[in-house]
Amino acid sequence: WARVNQKAIRYMKREGDIVNFHRSSSLMSPKYATLFWSGDQLVTYDRHDGLKSALINIFNAGLSGLSMIHSDIGGYTMMNRCYFGICLNYSRSCDLLMRWSEMNAFTDVIYRTHEGSDPAPNEAQVYSSNASKAHFSAFASVHKALCSYRTALMKEASLNGVPVARHPMLHYPQLDHLDTQVMLGADILMAPVLQHNSNKVNAVLPDIRHESSSSSSSRSSGREVWVRWPHFQEMLPPHHHQYHRHNGNADQHSMEVEVDAPIGVPAVFIKSGMADRWPDAWNALKNLGERVLREAKGGLYNC
Repeated sequence: WARVNQKAIRYMKREGDIVNFHRSSSLMSPKYATLFWSGDQLVTYDRHDGLKSALINIFNAGLSGLSMIHSDIGGYTMMNRCYFGICLNYSRSCDLLMRWSEMNAFTDVIYRTHEGSDPAPNEAQVYSSNASKAHFSAFASVHKALCSYRTALMKEASLNGVPVARHPMLHYPQLDHLDTQVMLGADILMAPVLQHNSNKVNAVLPDIRHESSSSSSSRSSGREVWVRWPHFQEMLPPHHHQYHRHNGNADQHSMEVEVDAPIGVPAVFIKSGMADRWPDAWNALKNLGERVLREAKGGLYNC
């Protein structure tokens, strides 16, 4: 089916302006499919078929050769029905929609919403309120700001299959057990909020001080450091801190941090050297960081 779509697009000479995406695949599908998507998630946070499942699917797809993938912002499957005395209520909340928007801005190849399977008036949409419109505008702008960086990653994916968004273990094997944070290329790490009504998140940051950086934005004598977006504050590891893995062994090459992450201020960490490698994206993200901090502080994203 992917090959049929590819042939049709080529026949119409529309390869430059048509993107067809698939949610099923076989071994050879990446050769013919332009893009994949994760299918129809529930409008929940859970790991089985909600927001967290979309994150896990990024990992699974990337390791399976599906290097370019995305999900419906806010999920898709809604339900408010009773069967044989068992009632099911899956309704999209405003905060879920915003958290999904934040994650996809830093992970997905395209940035796409969906009204859902049963878009009743009580279901949150990006156009439902001034808050949802302002929030979506901000993070759509974030996605746009990463265009040149993401385009380079897409070219890399087309050449050698390395996923655009990827599990951190592809760069830092000591993080192989984590399933709550994701990297966009080698320069951006995100720990999305995956719980309802949560304003804090834990993240594990690999020690990157041994990686060389010529960035003038770093105070670390030419060494890479993580910079927290949107604040653009350097995350310098305390000398006494070490991260303990799930098996109890200390990992001297990472640190665990707990950071505030209210709606509009997700936990995103950027390598300081990106300022030199991708100055356009760095400068755009810096300007947008000031915007989202100002709008979040002013209550513009309050559901």
